[in-house]
Amino acid sequence: LLRGGQVEGAPPVALADLLRRWKEPAVPPLTEQVERQLSGVISSVEQMASRDAIKSGRLWIECNSAMGTHIAGNVMKKMLQLPSSTYRLHVLYLVHDVLQTEAARKEAHQPLIRAFKPFLPWILRPCYQLAMRGNSEETGRVLRLLQLWVDRSILSAQEADELKTIATATELPG
Repeated sequence: LLRGGQVEGAPPVALADLLRRWKEPAVPPLTEQVERQLSGVISSVEQMASRDAIKSGRLWIECNSAMGTHIAGNVMKKMLQLPSSTYRLHVLYLVHDVLQTEAARKEAHQPLIRAFKPFLPWILRPCYQLAMRGNSEETGRVLRLLQLWVDRSILSAQEADELKTIATATELPG
């Protein structure tokens, strides 16, 4: 493998092409009440991503799955505002729990995976980029989650490579 996850000898995938395919989605607004509840879910994992806090957050997201796209978009938006890479990683663990729990159910209808998938590059990137500035151990954890999503058939190997390229790129064109 070459830097950025490219396979040696494979034609380089232009970052601009990936960004067109994984265009940052618009963030649908939440009602004030749901916004407040989501903020509470996110703040509950700030200090520690305990099993109980993650489970509680996942259950709240599952109960509000009809607004999955709204929630995913607002998680993406909030990720940029979180002050530490550890906090961002804790929120990523919450997203991971939502995705893997739904994938484990093996149902044809997977509304939360469908809702979160377009936002994943834009949830991963700020987490990875901030970790790059200080905690290389956390960058490995971000990439490990990406591999778990492939292992659990949440993403294809190609999608994971594309998300990794976007997340790890030092700068994005445009």
